[in-house]
Amino acid sequence: IAYRLIGSTDPCDILSGYWTSICELQSAPEDQISSIVLSYPPSMVGSEEDQHNRYYAIAELMNRMLFLFESEDDIENVHLQPFYDRDATNSDDEVQPIHGHLPPTGWMQSNVQDADTVTIEELRLQNYQRRSPLPSVILERVTKSDKDDKYWNMRAIGNLVSEGEEKLKEALKKEIQLVQ
Repeated sequence: IAYRLIGSTDPCDILSGYWTSICELQSAPEDQISSIVLSYPPSMVGSEEDQHNRYYAIAELMNRMLFLFESEDDIENVHLQPFYDRDATNSDDEVQPIHGHLPPTGWMQSNVQDADTVTIEELRLQNYQRRSPLPSVILERVTKSDKDDKYWNMRAIGNLVSEGEEKLKEALKKEIQLVQ
């Protein structure tokens, strides 16, 4: 795994770093780099809602870049953000998963085996799988053995439920303090 940090909040710098990471991942042998974690500073401009919207817009641009250059069969985006909330990602697309994001809670409840055994609040704990101290995208090589449900299986949600939301919030808070 390679780690890259963009020192700028400018969208052009972030997208340039993203494209450079795609090129690096595609040109390096798989045994040297299997994934790249690309992190960048959070935007501190505007309200919290404005900051979330900006993050989601950058994530959407990354997804579109991946598809425009027909790289989605080779590379998968995994989007991370300090206050990641999948149900707020794109309310117009609530009925199905979006590339790089967890599936919406409502979709999970009706499409993932055994999801009906947990509450909506417990399913929402899936967001902690995508919360990180800095906004980031993980660019992963897609392999033939990858499964579509690897990020939203019930075992993972069960682990999050057993940890409990308060413990997850506290752990995230400590991680955010490390980068401030």
